[in-house]
Amino acid sequence: MRVLLLNYPYLKTELEKICNRILSVGPFPECDLFFDSISLIDIENDLKDFKPDIAIFTNSLDRPRVYSDLNVISCKKIFVSIDSTINFYWMRFYLKNFDMVLCDQPDLSDRFNNEGIRALPFLLACNHKKIIRSSEKRFDISFIGRFNKNVRLKRSNIVNKLQNAGFKINIVDGVQKSVCEDEVYKIYAQSKIVLNENMFPSLNLRLFEIMGSGCVCFTEENDLINTYFKDENLILKYNSSNIIHKLRKILDDEKRIKEISENAQKFIVENHTEEKRAGYLSIIIDEIIKESREEVAYYLDNTLLAMMYLYEKYKFPEYKDYIENNCGKISDTNLKKHLTILGLYNFPPEENDEYYKLWYNILVKNEFGYRHNFDNYSQIMLWSAEKKYKNGEIINPGFTNETSNPMMSSSFEFYNRLIKSNQYKEEALKKIIDILVSIKAFDFALHYAEILKNYNDSFKFKTIYDMLKRESYV
Repeated sequence: MRVLLLNYPYLKTELEKICNRILSVGPFPECDLFFDSISLIDIENDLKDFKPDIAIFTNSLDRPRVYSDLNVISCKKIFVSIDSTINFYWMRFYLKNFDMVLCDQPDLSDRFNNEGIRALPFLLACNHKKIIRSSEKRFDISFIGRFNKNVRLKRSNIVNKLQNAGFKINIVDGVQKSVCEDEVYKIYAQSKIVLNENMFPSLNLRLFEIMGSGCVCFTEENDLINTYFKDENLILKYNSSNIIHKLRKILDDEKRIKEISENAQKFIVENHTEEKRAGYLSIIIDEIIKESREEVAYYLDNTLLAMMYLYEKYKFPEYKDYIENNCGKISDTNLKKHLTILGLYNFPPEENDEYYKLWYNILVKNEFGYRHNFDNYSQIMLWSAEKKYKNGEIINPGFTNETSNPMMSSSFEFYNRLIKSNQYKEEALKKIIDILVSIKAFDFALHYAEILKNYNDSFKFKTIYDMLKRESYV
């Protein structure tokens, strides 16, 4: 079996023990062949001799990659989706070009299937080779990760709440200090308890790393964690109402700390290591290769749409070049084509349609990607967001740098601008709160609820406000 790994070479070392041959291609030092282009045509000659049985594309956390010309690779294709919650807004289009999607968040695999994308859950895993077994516990409580209240408000609120209650926390800020994987596992092994917080209700990598390191994972509870880790002898879960009580109780019980730590490490080593994931992946590969069903057809529009979204967020120039090379410069004659690809409009429009006129002004007069006409751009994004929201989509308002879906971010910015207007203030505040509650971002919602409460302290809203107070860490 010949396996081609594209972009991030996830599970490469473990897969090499199972498959006949592995070739990894991408912009990472671990790759066999360095490749930093978005066009697979550039490596077509390199793949002629290799002739892969299957290609596995893995999304990287720091640089989402959309490859053009997927039809260059004439074998079945698997996409390993990392940070699916954050990236769903563009993946839901691009991944229609793949035969199978393996999703790190089980609930998102259901959403992919609902979009017509064949998907299975594929949880993240602990790197078992990095586990350090240490009897020395230097820290009572540790936390490793980005620590910036402008980017991770809830995380900052949780830590501040614990510090104000008298807890000493060893914080290693992933922004201020670059921490290698070896150092992460070392700090975890030297800690009695490690704090875990999720931007979204999910199963993040930190959870598996903490549990595998022989310490207590003290994690914010959510439905997925409650489903996959029901046993309180494996993990300690908290919410806004019991976080301080549970932490004080566990710190006073050294026997309980040892019991949970040992149980968790044993459970992770037996079930959730990279070795286990590679074994599972090899079974999926075998089944897909043997299937009689034809490869999924490649549709350029799916790739173009994903690139448009990613360009709006990251401004990667290669995406803009590829879009314009395939669609031509934005002009009056092909405006309908672009809007159709964007999925924002059903044609033909009426000549006096304000929606069409705004798009025309943004795309034709300012060309793709420019935002000189911010008022019109925000209005268009607002309408787009409302359309999606009314259709029942759980949208991402983009309140942090990492999660900003450009379509939702602009609408969120627009609502914030409307708050400054007396005419629309109450309506805009309610809309923002509604969106934030729908994705369970309660502490952010509470911030806006405080403003609305002072503006209009109605009985109906007081009920919502009290609920947010209970759910928030503020």
